Amino acid sequence: MKQYFYLVVLFVLASCAVERVVQLPDIQSALITEVSDTSPVYVFYDEAQTDSTLFNQKKITSSTNWLVNIDKRLTLEKVLPHLQSLQNKRNKVDVRKNTNTKNYFTCNDLSTQNLGFIDFTDIKFSEFSDDDSDVPDIEPTTKSIFIHFFSEDLVSVASFYNNQQLDDNMLEINDFFTNFKELIEPSVSNMIYSSFDKELTFQQYITIKSKLNSFQKDNLMIDSKEYFD
Repeated sequence: MKQYFYLVVLFVLASCAVERVVQLPDIQSALITEVSDTSPVYVFYDEAQTDSTLFNQKKITSSTNWLVNIDKRLTLEKVLPHLQSLQNKRNKVDVRKNTNTKNYFTCNDLSTQNLGFIDFTDIKFSEFSDDDSDVPDIEPTTKSIFIHFFSEDLVSVASFYNNQQLDDNMLEINDFFTNFKELIEPSVSNMIYSSFDKELTFQQYITIKSKLNSFQKDNLMIDSKEYFD
């Protein structure tokens, strides 16, 4: 895997003989460290492009796992259309061929100084709308926790249980993660619904996702639909 790390950092776009660098997002410790049978996808940071991105998916093969290499400097607003396009493409492939292939974000694992991966195969990337159908159904017997991550290191947290709102707070993001376990009811199921400000960088998004994923356990689930505003 270390050899592949250098290929990511020093990827050369052969079609135009231009060296392009992807600054991969960092994570402290990856839950997934090995992926085989892969095809790479690149989303470069490129100020020369009108949307600041250069999207390269020409070499992906539908029967492989996709390693999605996204520059950490890009905002979610720039990245989101590409992620939606990839997920739509993967869903069409799965319906047609019933494959078991997955999509992964590629990251720098700081604990091993090597590559790490975050599985996002089942994630549905959705932009907020005024349509009520976009609002998730709340199960009264499950504690529902709605979290919105703002661009200025702030988090809003609202929770509901048994058809009653329990709290609605604005927190600094470090305080939120430090006290995260206090949100979880040990005797019931807990479901997290997450949303993100589109001005967050991809690095900030990956940091949040990796921390949330590390908290998952039997009575704590994270909804597969993510919202962006």
